[in-house]
Amino acid sequence: MAHLFPPENECVTKIYEQLEYLANLKAGTPWFKYCQRLTRQQISILIEIAFWATLRTNEGRSTRVRLAVAGPDNLPSVTEFASPLPYEQSAIVKLAPAVPIDCFLGIALANETFQIWGFAHSLGVRLLDTVTIQIAEPGIVRVDVGPFHPYAILDGQSNNVIAATGSDLAWYLNKRLAKSFPNDDFLETQAIWRECLALADLVRMILIDGHGGAVLLVPSELGEWSHSLTPFPYRLKTPDTSVRDAIRKELSDTDSQGKLVVELSQTSMSDDLKNRVLVHFHRATTTDRRELSGRSRHLPKSTAL
Repeated sequence: MAHLFPPENECVTKIYEQLEYLANLKAGTPWFKYCQRLTRQQISILIEIAFWATLRTNEGRSTRVRLAVAGPDNLPSVTEFASPLPYEQSAIVKLAPAVPIDCFLGIALANETFQIWGFAHSLGVRLLDTVTIQIAEPGIVRVDVGPFHPYAILDGQSNNVIAATGSDLAWYLNKRLAKSFPNDDFLETQAIWRECLALADLVRMILIDGHGGAVLLVPSELGEWSHSLTPFPYRLKTPDTSVRDAIRKELSDTDSQGKLVVELSQTSMSDDLKNRVLVHFHRATTTDRRELSGRSRHLPKSTAL
């Protein structure tokens, strides 16, 4: 049987070489996290099965899911199945609707065979240098290699290796939006950079939703550019600034919390009492950040930064 992505395929070779480069670059360093070494044959199998899964449906719905090659022992937060499942088209299609929006299907090698062991949470996967695959539309798989998102977009015909990183788009947006970093305001510098990262995430959210869409960068809230959209039946009454406001609130809160910790350390309270206060303080601030992160996933896709 002929394969669309055999081991000698040019894209498979480039993915293999990039993964090897990352593994060799970071091996032995104190901040080395994880880099699953895969053979060309294993990469070929990984992509081939994922590609054919894109063409199958479950209850009339297209398969949409993300896959990550990483064992549960290499991740801080996972949901494991009682028994691993074979890495097959049918398993991917059946499991895809059950995968939480902020999770990947976890894939690992066992006796040189890929198995699906459960759900891997996004935050942990992002810290690893490994291969991840996104299935978002029929006939196309997006392959990420380590920090390169996406690294390749494969459809079996016009396969493209892009090798773009997640920060490339943010840097581009920062330049196009002419947002200059102030030299004397660290918090504002962070806010501007995070706004650009948020806009890049917004673009990815639109892509993942799979319903189409466009991002329009304009010089001002109103102006001549708006005539090109006439009529604009779904214009918001006032600009939605929730993303910008949330970014600045989080930075402001973090700054204030840091100052409070310093003040607490300088008080005459006993070390035991200070530690107890800090533990409860950490728990409270962590909960607040999780709630803020959860709300940000549901922000409108029409917003102003």
